[in-house]
Amino acid sequence: MLFDYSKVADAMSNHAEDFVYVILILIAGLIIGKAVGKVIRALIDKTGLLRVIKGTKSKESTRRTSFTLLNFIEAVVRWTIYLIATGQAIEILGFEELTRAMGELVKFLPNVVIALVIVIFGFIAADKIVSALDDFLRESKLPNYTIITSSVRYSIYIIAIIMALAQLHISTQVLVVLAGVFSFFFVVIIAIGAREIATNLFAGLQIIWYRTIAVGDVIRVEGTEGVVDEIGIISTTVKTEDGEYVIIPNSHIANYKVFKKLS
Repeated sequence: MLFDYSKVADAMSNHAEDFVYVILILIAGLIIGKAVGKVIRALIDKTGLLRVIKGTKSKESTRRTSFTLLNFIEAVVRWTIYLIATGQAIEILGFEELTRAMGELVKFLPNVVIALVIVIFGFIAADKIVSALDDFLRESKLPNYTIITSSVRYSIYIIAIIMALAQLHISTQVLVVLAGVFSFFFVVIIAIGAREIATNLFAGLQIIWYRTIAVGDVIRVEGTEGVVDEIGIISTTVKTEDGEYVIIPNSHIANYKVFKKLS
């Protein structure tokens, strides 16, 4: 007979009490994990600890982000308790290798949690910073400013990912090199953009100070003719006869001939 069922039955009967303890521990871990997770979720939700993500332009985005973070925190608490309960159950059964592996996993779990937290809050920080930068650049009417906002966003993403991988003890040398290359091009883009902003800014101050043009004036600049609708620090908006609004950088008004019709 290849398989002795009697020995298996004897082994199971000898460890019957252990199996009962194991089942009870697993059930208790499941119940306690779910209960504690819900309690933690309720406390965080009621105490307003997630107000840090409030104030974004999109309420729907804020609601989704809050919900995602609450789910994440609840899941971390639940699975931590599940793993502890499973480790205790394995230890009772006498599986030394599995017990050791579970112990190492539980010890490493905080690193995983910290890595995930870094990534989540890194993405939230990127969203907030880019949102504020986007508002500023839109008000300044700087053309092609999306290149700057995208560069800022992905720079923050890369930094967050590198920090998260470092927590997981994963080599980040390749990412650091890529981040360095990306940062170089980012600095070049920012330098070019800052130069353009500075040129238009000084031209705008010159226009406002000397009042070379005013709102309501009819002007023609480089083939564009219309009524001055708005004079900003970075650019000037002109409304053409067709009803179209043309944004002209102030440096063009300062450096090119401007024909103004006198009323």
